[in-house]
Amino acid sequence: MFTSGAFAQNLVRSLRQLSVRFEMLDIASLSQRLEKKRMSKPAHPTRVVLHLRHRQAQKIAEENGFLPTRTVIHMVRSLEEHLPDISAPEGLRSFLPGLDNQEWLSLNNQIFAEHPEQGHWNCADLDDRLSQPWFDPNGFLLATHDGKITAYCWTKIHGEVGHHGIGEIYVAAVSPDFRGLDLGRAIVVAGLAYLRRKELREAMLYVDEDNQAAISLYKSIGFTEAGRDVLYQLSID
Repeated sequence: MFTSGAFAQNLVRSLRQLSVRFEMLDIASLSQRLEKKRMSKPAHPTRVVLHLRHRQAQKIAEENGFLPTRTVIHMVRSLEEHLPDISAPEGLRSFLPGLDNQEWLSLNNQIFAEHPEQGHWNCADLDDRLSQPWFDPNGFLLATHDGKITAYCWTKIHGEVGHHGIGEIYVAAVSPDFRGLDLGRAIVVAGLAYLRRKELREAMLYVDEDNQAAISLYKSIGFTEAGRDVLYQLSID
């Protein structure tokens, strides 16, 4: 059953990544703080983003002035089932922190230029991820040709390595210059193989609802839809 406490937990999880800090305990607290922001007329607009799956939570967000902006599909796949038979991509190797940073950033920002979260990263954004406890360079796979990155699959493990954890395809993409060669499928399968070697039983990923090419690719590899998160946004001028 949906409770205001569960909704507050969703808010806390979503707001942790915002530059503006909210220390809320419940919906009433959030409403009071938003009203205070409105009354104080901040110099710069404040953007509040919520990631909500439960319909009741979405309804409450809409009633409080939040507008839906994106839908993200949560997909899962068993790692105990057979992986597709496909050769490893050419020049497969692990990411080398300090050596691959700039080339990867340039390629990533080119590929995700229109993406609200994955695009427009700078060195600090990447360094922040590389310094997280979950980061393992062995799980950040690159395909290369003549020394250049052609595709990549960055994996992430939630929880402990082994049967109690779950692996995530954190981000995967192919260079525009190397599309049409089935590299996307090959690099993602390589990422899944890495997660399987970690003795994980399940993999997951998130993909935008309007990215039909990626969704079709993931389905062909064995991923199925597990849920949908609607992203709501409220701007306070």
